[in-house]
Amino acid sequence: MIRNSMLVIATAMLIAGVSFTCGIPRVHAEALLGGPYAPDGLRIPAEIELLSDTPYYASPPNRSDDKPEGVFAPQMVKVLKTEPSWSVSGTTWQIETMFGPRWIIPKPWDIDIAPPESVTLLEETPLYESQSEDGGSVATLSPQAVQVVGAEKQWFYTNDPKSKAWIQIHTTWLGDLWAHIPINRIGFGTEGATENTL
Repeated sequence: MIRNSMLVIATAMLIAGVSFTCGIPRVHAEALLGGPYAPDGLRIPAEIELLSDTPYYASPPNRSDDKPEGVFAPQMVKVLKTEPSWSVSGTTWQIETMFGPRWIIPKPWDIDIAPPESVTLLEETPLYESQSEDGGSVATLSPQAVQVVGAEKQWFYTNDPKSKAWIQIHTTWLGDLWAHIPINRIGFGTEGATENTL
């Protein structure tokens, strides 16, 4: 009796369009995994650059054998929604296109993202003339919000969020210098980052 009731409920959910992820209804899986979310000016970027041909879908693909609707060539795209884990895994992105909203699942190494406009240094941070610690630092900044003017290519991508990325910051007294900042302390927005942003 209970088994038959469960089968009826599962069938009704499938007919209603509720898909499953790892045995959990997708509606609940998204709530548990956190997302997808719209760009928020801090954790979720507003634009990404596709670095290679990227298949796109009319709806979020649920299985590896889902067929793409087409392929986008490398280009900048506007983000409508994605998951907070976008920097560490192949994540589903909803993007704005001339066909309306579409979904893509690029690998982190197949995209690039502009760095945030500013970051907050959370500790004494040495500054360098180039993307190298060889030769030592030329100055040190105390904790403060700083303006970002550049970053190493794919600054956000790592398998270890405790690793560091090179971020170029502007100083009024020495010009533009490089800081080697832990990736988990770099976020998006003009208000700077907080620890464990990504």
